[in-house]
Amino acid sequence: MDVYTKLDLNADNKLVLAELAAFVGEGAAARFKQLDIDEDGKITRTEFSDAFGRIERELGQSAAISELDEMLQRVDAYNASSEGVAAELSSKGFSLGQLLDFVQEKCHEQKLISETTTTLEVVRNIVIPETQAAGCCYADTLPGGPRTPQTLMSHWWGNTFLHLVRAICEHAAGKNELFPHMYTQAERAKTYWLCIFAVNQHAAACHFMGCSCGCPKFGSGDVKCQVDKFPRVMRRMSSHGLAMDLQLRTLTRVWVLSELETAMHSSPPLATKFCGVVSTEILERPEVPSVLQAEASFEADRELILTAIASNEGGVAQFDRLIQTMALREIALMRAFAFVLRGEAALLGAELQQRPELLDSADSKGRGETLLMRAARYGHVPVVRELLERGADVGLATRGMGFTALHYGAICFNPGAHADVLELLLQARAEPGALNCFGRTALEESVLAFGEEALGTQLLLGATPDAQQAVARAHAATGFTPQPRDAELFAHGALRQDSWSRPDIVLSIKQPIDGEIAAFNPWVKPIEFGTVANEIVPNYPQARTLVTASQRFAAYVRYRWPLWEFTSLVLQYTTENDPAFYRVDLERGELRQINRGDEKLTVKQQIYDENSVLTKVQCSIRMLYP
Repeated sequence: MDVYTKLDLNADNKLVLAELAAFVGEGAAARFKQLDIDEDGKITRTEFSDAFGRIERELGQSAAISELDEMLQRVDAYNASSEGVAAELSSKGFSLGQLLDFVQEKCHEQKLISETTTTLEVVRNIVIPETQAAGCCYADTLPGGPRTPQTLMSHWWGNTFLHLVRAICEHAAGKNELFPHMYTQAERAKTYWLCIFAVNQHAAACHFMGCSCGCPKFGSGDVKCQVDKFPRVMRRMSSHGLAMDLQLRTLTRVWVLSELETAMHSSPPLATKFCGVVSTEILERPEVPSVLQAEASFEADRELILTAIASNEGGVAQFDRLIQTMALREIALMRAFAFVLRGEAALLGAELQQRPELLDSADSKGRGETLLMRAARYGHVPVVRELLERGADVGLATRGMGFTALHYGAICFNPGAHADVLELLLQARAEPGALNCFGRTALEESVLAFGEEALGTQLLLGATPDAQQAVARAHAATGFTPQPRDAELFAHGALRQDSWSRPDIVLSIKQPIDGEIAAFNPWVKPIEFGTVANEIVPNYPQARTLVTASQRFAAYVRYRWPLWEFTSLVLQYTTENDPAFYRVDLERGELRQINRGDEKLTVKQQIYDENSVLTKVQCSIRMLYP
């Protein structure tokens, strides 16, 4: 490797003063002026060769070689030490599961974090105090230790910490829930790198936050400094995320912009996924300022980064264009999805007129839904029509789950728009035979959601190949065959079983309510199946015991809502005004009486008693897939 290559730390074939200063020491500015022949602030390989030839003639060959050798020794030592620091730093990641456990402990148990607590306050009040004795980074203190990270998350310390956490959750699973049980094992295993957890704050700037640890501090340019090694850390990552804040202040921080630039120029480039929530006002009038207006906590860091950006090809002007193009496109896509959610077809049309490339763009934060899929899911007929008239692709499917717009139309949240949405999609030649990840067509989803007699389902019946077999599969999987006169109840999520001992008993299924927490499990949202005395778990004829009845009930719900699974099931029976609470272990096939010391019932005790009335069924569930 030649001298120039070793000096050119970022391998951009342009030496800048900051790079030379690291190895020349005193007199770096004067030496740089000698080497920078055209005085443009950058030393090319040709300039270096020509200028060093002149220096050799001025100093004599031996003196020039001596200076060069000393410079090379400094380069080799710096690279070895810096790569070692970067390698160590890039190993200090954490899993989503570890982060959610941290939130559970600090937010819900110790009450140290609220919705208004900033990330800076988390560092000052939690990270620094809890690592002071060991003088280490916070990742080293996490249960299970640090994990090898896959994704570096850029963020602003002034953003609220829970906004940052939700942005990471969106990146990992397309959800912004803070409940660990709402995520699959694979989602909880995804790993991330955050500066607040990875950097040893006691070797950086903890003294500015009242820490008296006395550990030595290392600033930018020092071999042992960690905060100036972020570009080297990022080159070891497989992806990059950016956590937005409500006011877009994140894009005014010079470190964030520097990380965006590093992601764009990595080999291969790292795609940046924008996550988080931006306020409606900012979405409507976004501004991404020039990097020259960007801020940093330390002016020296800001000047170092701006110097590096200015030295790149195209300088600040090209950097601003790249960042603004990327950011404004992501913001425009967020704005378009907001128009879909609110059902504002005219505003969405105007947005697409300006940015037609957004028409079939997928939401990078979640399932990978397009605008058309989202509109079909919410049942916004004018929006669906607007998108189809502009040529939206009806054949696209979501990542992993394989849901098309027709699948979403079949289970749309607005029953009154069910048929209209499906009719528009079928007219646009949506494929009714397409299968999702559960092996189901849109017809099967519609039968389960609205019933066979619903108008939308009838439209799919006429368009789907082997329609009757699909309907039969839907009915067979639930373990029952609904009667034609039950269609109205079925369409509203209720079922009537005439084979039950009491023909007037109806199972009423309600959706989970955000924010409602089950007392016996505060980390899972509950869903209640009935709240009045005449509602009961399905008692199929072949279900001779309470356990088998409950197991059949669970099998039905798993098929009916395949994205959810049970985490607990509690039954409340009343016999002669004496309430009894039972906990069903669906895996072991056991029934235990909660209000009697969790005593296991004998087989005889589990026999279904026709004189008892099931007054309430409550189960906690979690979502399996994003």
